[in-house]
Amino acid sequence: MAQARPALHGRRHPRHGEEVTPNGFVHYVGGGEPGLRLAVKDNIDVAGMPVAGGMAPYRGRIAQRDAPCVARLRAAGYTVVGKTLMDEAAFGALGDNPWFGRCHNPHRHGYTCGGSSAGSAAAVAAGLADIALGTDTLGSVRIPASYCGVVGYLPGRGVIDGAGVMPLMPEYDRVGILAPTVSDAARVACVTPRSGARVSEVPAAIDLATLRRAALLMVEIEAARIHAALLADPGSKISAGLRAALEFGRDAAPDRIEKAKARIAEARRWLDQALRECDVLVLPTTPGPAFPFDQRPPESQADFTVLASVAGLAAVSVPARMMDGLPVGMQAMGPDDGLVLGVAAGLA
Repeated sequence: MAQARPALHGRRHPRHGEEVTPNGFVHYVGGGEPGLRLAVKDNIDVAGMPVAGGMAPYRGRIAQRDAPCVARLRAAGYTVVGKTLMDEAAFGALGDNPWFGRCHNPHRHGYTCGGSSAGSAAAVAAGLADIALGTDTLGSVRIPASYCGVVGYLPGRGVIDGAGVMPLMPEYDRVGILAPTVSDAARVACVTPRSGARVSEVPAAIDLATLRRAALLMVEIEAARIHAALLADPGSKISAGLRAALEFGRDAAPDRIEKAKARIAEARRWLDQALRECDVLVLPTTPGPAFPFDQRPPESQADFTVLASVAGLAAVSVPARMMDGLPVGMQAMGPDDGLVLGVAAGLA
């Protein structure tokens, strides 16, 4: 389990009794110079460390080499302090993994960190890592950044090499950065924030909930293909929730798929038009702050993050305000990473 405390010790997950590690890590080695401590999500390869992707069937699997995004940072002097907890298969936004444990929000025990890059956000928020790598498919870097009060940077497509990462939906998957500040995140990505952007807001008229449902269906379809062998085996150790989502994607009717594709295409056309008149769009990251684990998760968690995901835009979540003592993020997004980072720095 993860809390903002220095000591590392074991706890038992309430559902499966597995030993888990606090502070957002599923594998912790520590070390590293201050300012150069790097935490890495459990679906990104780090040579000699576990890489299970939050999935029980892959427990104990060891990466043979560093993913390029990790190798580049190690060459720059960073030390990998551990692998961080994530939602099972990167499918989810709670940081509550039935096989590897639950990641508590450093701002309030018993509350979610969001996900699926839960442990990466928690490690930075708790001061146990200076930088963390996560992955983002529909919001999995930016949602936990919002809930944990840190910066979550989703670079534009191609800015960070995505090799050596367990896929969920390759068309949308990207490696992202969790950091204390926008300048820290920009430095890690080797992108210079720039000023002078034309900024606008996303109009309330656009139906983000319908877009999120359409994009989620496409993720479920592709994830069912990727994990087809596990899905076909009734004895495989995947949770009932993940199995149901994969089955939903596998069994999706052709007309439903075409409607989802049409909705996504419509959103991309709208974005193309909007970005002719401005450089950066600003909107909330999440509808509200973190919530208790015993509360039903809101379906709307990814409503504000899905736009950048389906369009391949850069997006940055920054801490914007506090609600009932919990942080909530604002998000800047656009096609130019430098301008997006510049606007995000002004929002922070």
